[in-house]
Amino acid sequence: MLISIDRDSVCMGDDVASHRVTLDVDPDRTLGSLLAQALREYRLASVGGEVSWIAEVSYGGYRRDEHGVVHAPVSHGLALLHVPCPDGETTIIPLTNHFLAMPLREMAGRAGGTW
Repeated sequence: MLISIDRDSVCMGDDVASHRVTLDVDPDRTLGSLLAQALREYRLASVGGEVSWIAEVSYGGYRRDEHGVVHAPVSHGLALLHVPCPDGETTIIPLTNHFLAMPLREMAGRAGGTW
């Protein structure tokens, strides 16, 4: 299963290159284990002091309903990621164990097979 991971930029100079990576992962692993792996392999942007990020999962695409109203992809907050200083160890503070414990296959099924 291919999963895309991205992060927001922290300043204008940080916008120069894309932060998106695509990983080929086992669909039976959990969203939480993927988040932990991503944090080990891909560092969060650092600033002059402490920083916190919200890890979210989004699935589905933009869609137009029968009335012509456009609906955004579904998004859920997963965890608060706190970095105490630019070189500190990231702490993961779960916001929902339900989604962190969910297998990627199940999450993809919620999106109708699109991720």
